[in-house]
Amino acid sequence: VGSHSAARGAQAQLQDAVRSLAGFLIDAKEREPHELAALLASSQLLAQIPESDRAELLTKLAADPPYFFEYADLDPESDLVPQYLEDLASLQARVRPRDAGLEETLLDVAMYLRHDAKKLRSLLDKHYAACLSERIAADSPTRNAPTAVARAILDLLETGEQARFIYTDITLEWSAGIAAPEYKKNSLWLLGAGTRAVLFAVEEEPTLLWRGEGDIQLIAEKGLLSSSCKLTGGQWLADDGNPTPTIRIAGARVSSFTSYFKPLQVLVETARTNLS
Repeated sequence: VGSHSAARGAQAQLQDAVRSLAGFLIDAKEREPHELAALLASSQLLAQIPESDRAELLTKLAADPPYFFEYADLDPESDLVPQYLEDLASLQARVRPRDAGLEETLLDVAMYLRHDAKKLRSLLDKHYAACLSERIAADSPTRNAPTAVARAILDLLETGEQARFIYTDITLEWSAGIAAPEYKKNSLWLLGAGTRAVLFAVEEEPTLLWRGEGDIQLIAEKGLLSSSCKLTGGQWLADDGNPTPTIRIAGARVSSFTSYFKPLQVLVETARTNLS
């Protein structure tokens, strides 16, 4: 593999790698050829191609797109390999769908190119964190989340939409006599975007549980050292036949109710105003 790829020259390998990225977008991400130029705009590899050649390559990719994702034919010792893997990790995090199965494919690519799969996992984690940071408001009480949670949040957001907040440390309170489902500790997350709030669980697979928009009420529970709040109303979406529970969100210790829950309060009030 090394001798064959090295003989092809750096520019040929570079163009082959960009074509592979295009194949990933069309095949795995199900995007259209006319979208390639915009989606590849931040590619490290594409930026190394002279501007005139770059425009010609993008035109060729749009006219004769690679409909199947084929691994780039690169010399494993080339400096292009880390950049190629970095671009793949970035596209996986930035472009929906972000199916976790695609990450296994990228790990296979890394091993094929004799690159440490753990380093690729770190790249994926880095790009998911960066994408989440770009897509969430500065005053969100929580701005960091595990990769599986970040992936779910990014898929729940509409194209170009920014999250207003995310909260965790959530429990569900059920009416008496309900056979309540059990969720692992710290597996429940509340996302606010636009005028809607959605509750989801991330265990083996992300599961959408509840949605509220204009039909929810916030009940404050203020304490001396910490505060919490309850959300009532909304619609329970889990397919378990249960009625809608009360959602209880614990606040941070030594944090005022107003500062910690302000983003949620604003969303509830805005959604109620829009509904009326």
